[in-house]
Amino acid sequence: MAEACKYAAQFIAYSDKLNLGKRQEEAATVNNRYLYNKNKLEEERVLRRAERSRYVSIMIAVFCFLVLLATIAVVLYIRNQRLEAIQRRQRRLDGAQMRIKKLKQEIEQSNQQMEQLKFL
Repeated sequence: MAEACKYAAQFIAYSDKLNLGKRQEEAATVNNRYLYNKNKLEEERVLRRAERSRYVSIMIAVFCFLVLLATIAVVLYIRNQRLEAIQRRQRRLDGAQMRIKKLKQEIEQSNQQMEQLKFL
């Protein structure tokens, strides 16, 4: 009996030293903290990625808008240049038509003067 008590006392002493239940509880706590921090870091990474994607989307939209504006500006510039060229040609044509009209009038007057000279 004395020996059994001795071994029981040793068992209790070693059990207290090992404290398996408390160590298991601490291990579970550490594991839970690790998983919490891991999940928190993963969530932050996902949020950063989403923010970066949103930023890239905005930059692409701004770039497309600027390209569209530049295209419109170029088209309007070319159209304006063509209209100016047409207006210059129209003015030259109008000037040429006026000269033709004057020359026709001069020819008409010359013909009338020749007719008058024939009758004299």
